[in-house]
Amino acid sequence: MILPRRAFRATGIFATGLLCGATAAWLSRPHMSPKEETEPGSRRVVSFLEGTGGDGGRVGSVGASREEFARILEEIRRYPFGEIDPRLYELSRRWSAESPADAFRGFLDARELSDRHYFFVLNRAMAAWGKVDPEAALAAAEAVGDKSLRQELVVSALLESNPEDAIKRLEAMGAPLRPDLYARIFSDWGARDGAAAQMGFATLENSKLRSEAALVLAAALAENDLAGALQWAGSLENGGERTEALVRIIQTAAGEDPAAAAEGLHMLEEGPRKDFAYRSVIEAWARRDPQAALAWVRDETTEEGFGREAALSTLAYSLVTVDSGLAASLMEEIPAGPGRVMLAARFAEEWTDFDPRAAFDWGEGLQGEERDRVLARVASYWSMRDPTAAGDFVTNLPDDPAYQSFRLDVVRRWVEADPQQAIAWAASLEGPEGRSIHQAAASSWTKGGDPKGAAQHVEGIEDPALRYRNPPASAG
Repeated sequence: MILPRRAFRATGIFATGLLCGATAAWLSRPHMSPKEETEPGSRRVVSFLEGTGGDGGRVGSVGASREEFARILEEIRRYPFGEIDPRLYELSRRWSAESPADAFRGFLDARELSDRHYFFVLNRAMAAWGKVDPEAALAAAEAVGDKSLRQELVVSALLESNPEDAIKRLEAMGAPLRPDLYARIFSDWGARDGAAAQMGFATLENSKLRSEAALVLAAALAENDLAGALQWAGSLENGGERTEALVRIIQTAAGEDPAAAAEGLHMLEEGPRKDFAYRSVIEAWARRDPQAALAWVRDETTEEGFGREAALSTLAYSLVTVDSGLAASLMEEIPAGPGRVMLAARFAEEWTDFDPRAAFDWGEGLQGEERDRVLARVASYWSMRDPTAAGDFVTNLPDDPAYQSFRLDVVRRWVEADPQQAIAWAASLEGPEGRSIHQAAASSWTKGGDPKGAAQHVEGIEDPALRYRNPPASAG
């Protein structure tokens, strides 16, 4: 299934920080003694759950969590590379809340878990432990043998109580550098104490770490104090850091208050990143208040920098699923020329995702090259998303050479979805255009994985010239 182009996905920085380590930085389990190495995995887990793991002798809800974990672990072992098992996700939340130290030790012993599961539950338990007893949590984190895992756990232990110390300890541990962990620290820190986080950011020296941290800190600050966030970003001496922080702040704020976010645009220098920020504001504004967005575009944009044409087309793309009539009228305000042809073709793509028949009708009313490009784009995207519906549509088009390219584009995809119906329709067409479509359909059928069926069809073609252009030998 082909998803619409405008589909979006959002990933939380916490989950990203926890999970990326499992695939990018951790290649081995924590250290095990020789005795542990020879013990069967299930025996290690069961022995711990029976109460041999430190303070694990508690009963009641914690004991129930241990038993549930043993059951879940046995099933997860069969599917080690999937997403976080929802039962394990819920258990890790509950067990970490009940007794984070016990949960951490229980999960630490569960080396049968996949890396993805293992890192997630350990970090969750350690983060909970760090909230109630950061010293004990830190001691347990630093006792872990694997360096990459130890880095993650140290951050989890100190994330809320002492992020400054977490940074110092990461620096002391040295390579490998983990920008994802610094990003996690500053995302959380910036949301809780923006002023302190800004001071902590100023102490970073490594340019790669600063770049990652600046982005997440900018987003965190923007959610709490937009004016303060803009002032901080504008004060950054490094031009690249300043630009990216400003863009992230504008992008973050635009979802809630596009008018306020737009004020930050004037702090950016002309260039692609400013254009991107403009588009972010326009798209967010269009979703909230199309008329206000249009008024702003007309008042603020000029032919310089992010000009009126680009602004109007961006607004039109954003409005196509909200108010297609207004969106189409905005495209008509763009002066004719090569630039409009390109913009119109892209607009057709957006509209085809939403309403292909309406996009076709709009394209049909255009003239010259613009009409041809738009209809070609509609045919291409429609036939990719729903070739059968596009094929049904072309069967009802008038027998007009103006639709020849549209028919050819559609029939090639239609053959892949329903070769018998597509070929039957193509074979019914007359004249040179019909023969051309028939030939294209037969050729696509051959290339689409059924050369035998295509060859049998070609054998039955009465027109010698058409049969020659589709030789049955192509069946192999």
